[in-house]
Amino acid sequence: MTKTDTIENWLNAVAYSHSNSNYTRRQYTIHIQRFLNHIGKTAEQIIEEYETLDDKQFKHKYTPLIMSLIGEMRKANYAPSTQHSIIATIKSFFKYNSLPLTYIPLTREYLRFHNRPITKEEIKLIIKEAQPREKAYYALMTQSGLRPQTISNLKIEDFENLLDENTPIPCLITIRQEITKGKYSEYFTFTAEESIKYIKDYLKRQRKQPLTPEEYLFTMQNGKTLVNPDVINHTFTRTIKNLRKENTIDFKTDSETVNNKTRTNNKIKLYNLRKYFRNNNHADWDYKNFWMGHISKLGVDKHYIDTSATPENIEKHRQIYKEKAMPHLKIETATPDETIQTITKLETENQELKTQIETMQQNINKIMQYLINNPQIGTEPIYKDTAIQELISTPEENQIDLTPNQANIKLRRELLTKTENQKSLKHRDKTSTTRTGSDTTTS
Repeated sequence: MTKTDTIENWLNAVAYSHSNSNYTRRQYTIHIQRFLNHIGKTAEQIIEEYETLDDKQFKHKYTPLIMSLIGEMRKANYAPSTQHSIIATIKSFFKYNSLPLTYIPLTREYLRFHNRPITKEEIKLIIKEAQPREKAYYALMTQSGLRPQTISNLKIEDFENLLDENTPIPCLITIRQEITKGKYSEYFTFTAEESIKYIKDYLKRQRKQPLTPEEYLFTMQNGKTLVNPDVINHTFTRTIKNLRKENTIDFKTDSETVNNKTRTNNKIKLYNLRKYFRNNNHADWDYKNFWMGHISKLGVDKHYIDTSATPENIEKHRQIYKEKAMPHLKIETATPDETIQTITKLETENQELKTQIETMQQNINKIMQYLINNPQIGTEPIYKDTAIQELISTPEENQIDLTPNQANIKLRRELLTKTENQKSLKHRDKTSTTRTGSDTTTS
């Protein structure tokens, strides 16, 4: 048996009993190779050495080697989740090949870096800056909750009547068993109108026509090679960094040194779009888990939620998605929550304006009362006021005295009329006196 056969047989066993994910297979290969490099042996050499040692001798040799790798990873500042994954992989290899070990503790897994929630406005900005293919990819991930690895393997035929002019909304997406994580079983989910709009625009602009249902949805420029999720992730990261330079999006970046290499971790990542689906979707958790492909997490609840792909059950799920999920996953238009917030804000502003008007009205009443009691004070400025002149020129019959404000207007007009009359009388008396004096002098 060669080294390749030893590792390949083990990986096949893992795929059979656990997850047949290509990603898991790749990670297990990397992790076991890390251990083999650490001890300077091949997988076949480990098995051959077991044949020459008894169990106790083998345990006492290889358990310390694994523990030394743990110490090396801790010294190099590997994340706890990475340490846990590597050691679990090594223990899996030893267990499959019936190689004995003494007790080796697993590091407790926890997240060192937490991504912050992404907002709807940030998603809109990211999509606005993206190319047609990425616009469709981001919108689909936001409104369906699918994993990047799953989205990259979707075919046109997986969407309900996608090439038709009137694609049903919500649009049914069938996730084939071979592209699900772990290849557990086929399931289905839905997406909303905006995703379908972006997808159709992308297909029209960047894909050679006519299209066939068997073609993959997201491809490279040649229209045949599947787009790698890493390419989409790299493009997403570049976009958000450009937006941060423009002070359009603000997010923190953490850094860590692993194996003498500095690595940065952005607080916003491509996977935040999938989290947005989970956090803003108002459907029950069982439905959200099912639509997101968390089949194994349903557990006993799978007996209480119908996951069969019968026409009747699909329509039941579609209605729940339409009522509980789709309204809250809108990207370009307001969601019900945003509408309620807008109404509440307007009601608050309206109440504030009402209070201001009432305060102004009270102040006007005080001023008017003061002027009535003291007509000799401040008459000249009021007389020159343009607004007051317009009120004076307004015909009496057009003044409908229905409100306190209108009553004040009428009162001010009467006050100004009285002031005008007083001035006229003074002017007339002065003129009369002047004339009398002139007549006397003439005589």
